[in-house]
Amino acid sequence: MFYVVSKLIWFVLQPTVFLLLLITLGAFMLWRGRIKLGKIILGFGLISLLILALSPLGHWIAQPLEDRFPRTQNLKDIDGIIVLGGSIRTLITEGRGAIELGEAGDRVVEAIRLAKQMPTVPVIFTGGSTKFIYKSESESLSAIKLFTDLGLDKSRIILEGDSLNTRQNADYTKQLLGNVKDKRYLLITSAFHMPRAIGCFRASGINVSPWPVDYRSRGKSDFLRPDFVPSRMLNMVDVMSKEWLGLIAYGIFGYTSELFPARSSTLK
Repeated sequence: MFYVVSKLIWFVLQPTVFLLLLITLGAFMLWRGRIKLGKIILGFGLISLLILALSPLGHWIAQPLEDRFPRTQNLKDIDGIIVLGGSIRTLITEGRGAIELGEAGDRVVEAIRLAKQMPTVPVIFTGGSTKFIYKSESESLSAIKLFTDLGLDKSRIILEGDSLNTRQNADYTKQLLGNVKDKRYLLITSAFHMPRAIGCFRASGINVSPWPVDYRSRGKSDFLRPDFVPSRMLNMVDVMSKEWLGLIAYGIFGYTSELFPARSSTLK
């Protein structure tokens, strides 16, 4: 239920959709003869949309998320590599019959690279299927094919193919791994998603060290750099706004160990 409700709420609250609805409302007010109110709503919506599209706002809200967890400097004594799903475009993969990576494709690419660098540790892939509007097969099925095609031994791969969100990624992975006391896992996910992922895995009792990938900004050097491809910046604002909202919601409901997880682990 949380999954469905969160998707519905986010559809309305994501900045681009919210402003488009606001612009539509303003136009409707004008059509109904509410000229003054219609102009105010329409003007606010259009100006806000232009600011989101042409300013570096997306970079501003991305940096605190992406900079929260740098890559761990200690790759010794790693007991497994956990890679979160979201990197394979399952609907297109099914439709075309070939594995298609999305923007977060770095997740699986980096997992394979590190797995070859650490040949004795298992690789745990956690990611299920899309079940909200369009149904698709579990992402884990495509992941294991990609892993094995690129040279990983199938015996090293552990699949979790039922999770629909980050909380379930952590909880279902914990069920698969069993006793994780005194063990440490490398966690691979997008840099902007790492705070929420770290919080969920800590809450589930898994000691994870961050290995962020899929950076969307360069950091402070992008603070004054607008993007002259408006659709790209609008997407950035939507993605980062969703992550902030998800992080806050997870903290409020107790799905993460802290509202904004600290860099140092609280696990013993």
